[in-house]
Amino acid sequence: MTDISSETTRSSAAPQTEVAGAYVSRLIDGAVAVSSVFQEKLRRALVGTGRSPTDGIDETAWRPVGEVVTTLSRIRTVAGPDVLRTTAAQMVGEECVETTDPQTAFATLDERAAQQVHRGPAADRVAACRARRVEDGRWRVATVESYRYPPAFAEGLFRSTAAFAVGVPRAAVEIERASPAADERHAVVVSW
Repeated sequence: MTDISSETTRSSAAPQTEVAGAYVSRLIDGAVAVSSVFQEKLRRALVGTGRSPTDGIDETAWRPVGEVVTTLSRIRTVAGPDVLRTTAAQMVGEECVETTDPQTAFATLDERAAQQVHRGPAADRVAACRARRVEDGRWRVATVESYRYPPAFAEGLFRSTAAFAVGVPRAAVEIERASPAADERHAVVVSW
């Protein structure tokens, strides 16, 4: 697998916006579903310049969200969107979805995402989403216009959220691209 680290580049997220270290740590933990080699490369890319990868991520610290967005975008380019989907899907565990109602599950995903960022402008909800029922077993889920992570990352989160909410394997959840509204960045229909 190619190296995913690179020089820091500017992200479209506000530079002062930060993401919780615990979120970054969970992202690295989820990477093991791809491979232990990928997990180690991701750890090295996210630990930060000038620090040893064995130092790990300080879960109590806040990290510039632009660094995380840049790394995820680089992964998408180098390793492909499926790697991002798999990694993101692992970030949502059974303990994250404490309901059998998809609407509540997606709302909880949105609330938890909001808790993982701070110091940015109120409009800079880097991980916000919304969901509505289309019909039984089909939900339209969209990221808001200020969403900064790659679409494949959101799809992985949506797949696991739906799977745990309705009690089906992740593989039984299908994702179809949908046309985003004017105030949305990315939209999908999630079905099971």
